[in-house]
Amino acid sequence: MWNIAIIEDEEAMSNQLVSYFAKFGKENNESFSFAIFNNAETFLKNYKKEYSVVLMDINLPGMNGMECVKKLREVDETVLVVFVTNLSQFAVDGYEVKAFDFVVKPISYYNFSLKLKRALSHLSSLNNYELVISTKDKKYFININQLVYIEIRNHTIIYHLVNEEIRGSGTLKSLYTNLKKHHFAFCNQCYLVNLAFVKGIDDGYLLINNEQIRIASSRKKSFMQELTAYIGEI
Repeated sequence: MWNIAIIEDEEAMSNQLVSYFAKFGKENNESFSFAIFNNAETFLKNYKKEYSVVLMDINLPGMNGMECVKKLREVDETVLVVFVTNLSQFAVDGYEVKAFDFVVKPISYYNFSLKLKRALSHLSSLNNYELVISTKDKKYFININQLVYIEIRNHTIIYHLVNEEIRGSGTLKSLYTNLKKHHFAFCNQCYLVNLAFVKGIDDGYLLINNEQIRIASSRKKSFMQELTAYIGEI
């Protein structure tokens, strides 16, 4: 799921943008969640590093959108920002604050969809979104640096992230093929763990994220080799 922040003081425009996202989602099998702010100050006060895209109007009451993004860059240098603006307003300043793109008012769905598709394609190519998890009705783009371990339980794949769990489908074998290069290893046939989160080993158990996971005797040698190789790289 893509998390979208919309900073727009006109309710009609906010509603139009949300409807465009909904239409795009249906057409492209994507899902979105929204946080909507009507001024820059409230957005900055409540900002969390969880947004995929920040859609920022430039003409805002109080602090304008350009000044807001300048302050945003002090706490988050990488979040993708798309300005909503009149073409004449968007000049060199937009690039100085690392804006990804701009959408010109009045906004047509065709133009909006082209811009959004470009933005999501860019995000999907980043390492922050190495793993795509598809469930029955949603698609999640997971930062593998937040993925602690994956287990299979009752024929269900469970992705254990730092702050949540996601249940999906697939096989650990196919996941290992994709994640091995990112330092994931089997400690037993039901658990694929991120070596970056291993804090120690105690009496045949991994200490990982305040949990203990058994190391199978059949996997011990290969697991220790992968763990040792990983430690040698960091």
